[in-house]
Amino acid sequence: MTESEAALRRSMLELRVLEGTGGELQARLNMLNAFSNELNVASSTLEGLKGETGGITVLLPIGMGSYVRAIIDDPKKILVGVGAGVSIEKDANQAIESLKEQQNQLESAHQTIQQQLTQVIQRISEIRGQVNDLSRRISEGTKVV
Repeated sequence: MTESEAALRRSMLELRVLEGTGGELQARLNMLNAFSNELNVASSTLEGLKGETGGITVLLPIGMGSYVRAIIDDPKKILVGVGAGVSIEKDANQAIESLKEQQNQLESAHQTIQQQLTQVIQRISEIRGQVNDLSRRISEGTKVV
């Protein structure tokens, strides 16, 4: 194997690793977007319930596009997830604030991952250029320096 072929092989390996990393980062961004959408729905729902006193009939999703009618007796007390499967009771305003804090954390994580993905994409572009150059040199029989 020539030096050019070895360099091409290393570049191709790095390219595959970077593409895998890029795919993982994109999957994380998609997951964060889904969480963000869920937080937005929860916040909007709580804002809508803010002035209500109780006895509100709602459709409660039970899965697979199925719903059951339910009555909200006390919309002022909300169970809010705080992580690790733990929920605590908060009043509506505290719950909304908690959701806003979670949204801010998600946005920060989203920005960080987006920056990492941008760096990976730039590196992929550089490596592809190197691969094309090495392939051209190999086909022309030029030695890599």
